[in-house]
Amino acid sequence: MNIKHIDEHITKSLQWILSNIKKFDPINVYDDKFSIKMLAELQLVLQILHRYSKSLNSDNFFLLEKLKNETEKFILNPNFYERALIEPNKFRLYANIIIYYLTYRDNNTLKSIISKLHKKAIDITPEIIPYRKMDFENSLQLASSFISKKTDYITALSSLSKESILNSTLDIINFSEQEEYALTHSIFYLTNFGEYTVYIHNIDKIQNSINSLVVKNILINNMDLLGEYIICYCNLNIKSKICDLAFEKLISSQNNNGVTLSPKSNQNKELNINDNDIGFVRRNYHTTLVSIIAYLTYSNSRNVR
Repeated sequence: MNIKHIDEHITKSLQWILSNIKKFDPINVYDDKFSIKMLAELQLVLQILHRYSKSLNSDNFFLLEKLKNETEKFILNPNFYERALIEPNKFRLYANIIIYYLTYRDNNTLKSIISKLHKKAIDITPEIIPYRKMDFENSLQLASSFISKKTDYITALSSLSKESILNSTLDIINFSEQEEYALTHSIFYLTNFGEYTVYIHNIDKIQNSINSLVVKNILINNMDLLGEYIICYCNLNIKSKICDLAFEKLISSQNNNGVTLSPKSNQNKELNINDNDIGFVRRNYHTTLVSIIAYLTYSNSRNVR
């Protein structure tokens, strides 16, 4: 797999996202709750692309900057960031959108918003499952870096990981899809999507579990989880032939328009008539964004670039 081939897949996906960018606006669409989630996930991808920006080719660097400019219009809209202050229960979504933005562009107004959100969020003690606790702590830790608050990301997340599925018996035979997402997301938050190298005492068991789950998801054609497992391999610096096999499957599953279909769309082809319809975008944007991260992290971790 050469780098030019991978870059072309990234380009097609970014072009499709850009052509549908208005559907990621949480203020001017009919369902702002879902579009906030969409924008938060897109901002995560832009932040990771920015992290690897030196390895991007000129086309993808241009698309990255274009997407930054377009999403900036949403984020700097006072109706957006003022709403964040009155909905602290959505701290993870609003804060992450702003935090990811601040990693590549400076804005004092948004830093002030993050400081206020952080103070409110500290007082929230939601009853949430372990990997969501890691998600919440991830947001608090990232926010703290913009308010001059000293923290230890690895210590904080490693402590929470002891209560998570990573420290369980990993009874993968009885895993539901929910447990699989708990596994992948726990790894995402523990490493902050590969930014930190962490010690995991049962890494061999985790790797064997992921290997088995990857084979299962190849067989059932679930590109969403397959992409997430590829990211996990890369975040944990695991070299595996099964990961290489998964990557070949994922990249060959991309449509000509740049979309990687969600499991639901794969199971019902009648849903895929109009690739710019808002329903189509909402069903498939997530798997497409996951695929972009997988393409990028895999090509960098395998020294393809």
